[in-house]
Amino acid sequence: MQFVRKALLVLLAPLFTLLLYATAVDVGFVRVGTHPSTIKSILAKSGIYNTVVPGLLDQSKEISGSGGSVSLSDSLVRTAAGQTFTPQLVQQDTEATIDGVYDWLDGKTPLPDFQIDLTSTKAAFAANVAKLAQQQLQTLPVCSSAASVENFEPLSASCLPPGVTPASAAATLQSTILSGKGFLDNPVITATSIKSGSSSQSVFADQLKNVPNQYQKVKKTPFLLGLVTIVLGLAIIFLSTARAAGLRRIGWPLLVVGIVLLAFAWAINRVTVHNLAPKISVNNAVLQSSLRTLIVDVEQAVDKSYWWFGGGYAALGLGAIGGAMYIKKHNGSKKPAAATEDSAPAEKPPAAPAKPAAPKPRRTIKVQ
Repeated sequence: MQFVRKALLVLLAPLFTLLLYATAVDVGFVRVGTHPSTIKSILAKSGIYNTVVPGLLDQSKEISGSGGSVSLSDSLVRTAAGQTFTPQLVQQDTEATIDGVYDWLDGKTPLPDFQIDLTSTKAAFAANVAKLAQQQLQTLPVCSSAASVENFEPLSASCLPPGVTPASAAATLQSTILSGKGFLDNPVITATSIKSGSSSQSVFADQLKNVPNQYQKVKKTPFLLGLVTIVLGLAIIFLSTARAAGLRRIGWPLLVVGIVLLAFAWAINRVTVHNLAPKISVNNAVLQSSLRTLIVDVEQAVDKSYWWFGGGYAALGLGAIGGAMYIKKHNGSKKPAAATEDSAPAEKPPAAPAKPAAPKPRRTIKVQ
């Protein structure tokens, strides 16, 4: 029986230490990744919503249509885009999408339930471009030379060709943006409309169909790991020959793992802030700054769990070790003290020597 007990302790002690690490790391990622409110907060804090539209304009470059083309790098167009696609609008649509995706991940809906309808927003963008363009064209003089109407570029022109009015040129721009290709060609976005390659199915019903099941399993892992870790710690205590020894066996792993987690939290934050984030480079300076902020915010949100677990483990470890020392000292004070000269029981006095028996009287026989 003693052999079995010792074998179990040899097996459970390293497993307990491993589970302490696994629980802390798992909680760090699950705590951030499974809470939509945390994701929304991180995105809003990063300033990423201010860079989405400029990034899309840079990617699309221009809108081409029967009436010509509109450069999306033009300052006037970007001003109109900023007036129309505000960060608040982008944030509102993004957060609605996040809620829909998490409902799908939690098994509440068969597909993410969201719809981003930018039809009216695209029309407002075209109208804003036309308005700003008309105001700019109204300040231009009529061309003195015979300029070709076909080669006329409203956004970069220095004069108006004969027969071209600011209103007509602005109307052509507005029509090109609405009917042209290259930017918001599909202004209505739903889960069903997001497909991969030539597939006729939504990516959520095809390639990602097993993700909700996996997500729901991962979501439960912190509770399972935490429960198993607690059970192993209690088992180590009860399998030990003395309660103090059991507390020491779980106290030292808790203390060591706690210190390691605190050091890891400090190191990963330093590496992310000073080494990883500065290396992120994109063409858009504003987007680059937001992405750097975003990755630091994500790391710090995950890192917060390591700080809490590290401090908690270290405190519990010190408490367990201190408890073991107290129990050992308390039990030691209850042992009977060794006999001393003063406390030794008095020796019994030697027994008095027995009195010699009286001699028997001699019998005399009288002879007559």
